[in-house]
Amino acid sequence: MSPPKVTAYRARNTLLLCAFMLSGCALTDAFSGEQKDDKDAQTSDVFAEDTRTETDTQEVADVGRDVSTDASGCAPGYAGADGINCTVCSSGTYCAGGQSEPVDCAVGATYDHDLDPSTPCRTQVTCAPGEEVAQAGDATTARVCSACPAGTYSAEENAAECTPWTDCAFDEIVKELPTSESQRQCETCPAGSAPIRTNATACNTPSDLITMGDGHLCILDPISNQFQCTGRDDFGQRGPNQPNDGYDFISAAGTRTCGIRHDNAIVDCWGKTSITDHNTPPTWTRFKSISVGESHACGIRQQNSRITCWGNDVFGQAPTTTMTAFKAVAVGNVYSCGITRDGANIRCWGSVTDLQPPTMENLRFKAISAGNDFICAIEELNSTVGCWGADDFYQTSDPTIPSGRVISVAAGKRHACAILENQTITCWGDNQHNQQDHVPDGLFKAITAAGDRTCAIAADDSQEHSVQCWGGQTVH
Repeated sequence: MSPPKVTAYRARNTLLLCAFMLSGCALTDAFSGEQKDDKDAQTSDVFAEDTRTETDTQEVADVGRDVSTDASGCAPGYAGADGINCTVCSSGTYCAGGQSEPVDCAVGATYDHDLDPSTPCRTQVTCAPGEEVAQAGDATTARVCSACPAGTYSAEENAAECTPWTDCAFDEIVKELPTSESQRQCETCPAGSAPIRTNATACNTPSDLITMGDGHLCILDPISNQFQCTGRDDFGQRGPNQPNDGYDFISAAGTRTCGIRHDNAIVDCWGKTSITDHNTPPTWTRFKSISVGESHACGIRQQNSRITCWGNDVFGQAPTTTMTAFKAVAVGNVYSCGITRDGANIRCWGSVTDLQPPTMENLRFKAISAGNDFICAIEELNSTVGCWGADDFYQTSDPTIPSGRVISVAAGKRHACAILENQTITCWGDNQHNQQDHVPDGLFKAITAAGDRTCAIAADDSQEHSVQCWGGQTVH
């Protein structure tokens, strides 16, 4: 009967095990084999197996940790020195994850383009030459660029602002045109020539190279530096009239002619000596320009651009020297005027009633011509002409005074003429001797006036009548 014994033993052990585990085990009747349910076995078993993963139980503690690769590293967008205590990175930084430290996008010319610290910083926008920074970028925004405004340039990257183009000086022409990326480049005109206007691209023969006195006319060739005179010579005012040492500048008035020597910049004069009765040109003073009147003359010193005068000084028109630097000088009847070196002022001395032009802000002058008791000057920026002084023949208020650009201007006794930008001539003021009515047709490059007469050099020297004169007394 051993099998039942064994069965009873097993049944007892099973019962004890189920009771101990409180698992609600089903008992099998050892004798009948019938299975029965133990209701007490339905009680929750506190010892049941825990099926949750380690990740589930550590979910809160592991926020920001990259458990897929390294349980001790932070995920991208998070950072922690130990790779465990990870905190979210702020916008404007890049956090690669792991144990990497945050990178400030503002350092190294980068920025956070998507405000996501888990993505690398993007290279900052660069403003190219020809642009300026309209809005500075930072750690989270791109730099904004805008094109340089007209008349300005930037040559470097990320320019804070574009720089205005500079104007060429009164004796310079444009060598290289400016662009949005480069400054205007200038070069000085050769001796004996000058630009027709500010920022001109070519030099042109100025009116200084043709000059006229009372019945004689002189023309200086700027290439050979030789001058020739025609007309009256009763006082030797036409000069040597033979090959000479060369001159860079000439000026005539009345029965007198003076020139600046090419080799040493010293002044020589010919003709009636009334100018030198009271004073003579300084013997060893070097000049760069001169203006001769009927009884006095003035010149601009080469060394310091101050003006020195000689001759009749009854009205203070011929001071020994000025304390101000000038770039142009013009001598009238009993007065003298000059344009200050910066072009900002016209200053006159001697008998100067009503001669002084009004002071206007940002106004600059580049050329001046003197009549009997009035002056005309060319404004530097726009090359327009203005006149001041006596107006008995409307020489300073005539509505025919040109309003556009002019190349040069010449004032006579009570009239004035100008070469316009298109190289034609217009005149205004006194017309008693047909100073206005007989203006010749054609194109001209240089002009001079004295008394009631005007003479001009044709633009094309090959023309049969390259010099034409009209108005009062005849130049023989």
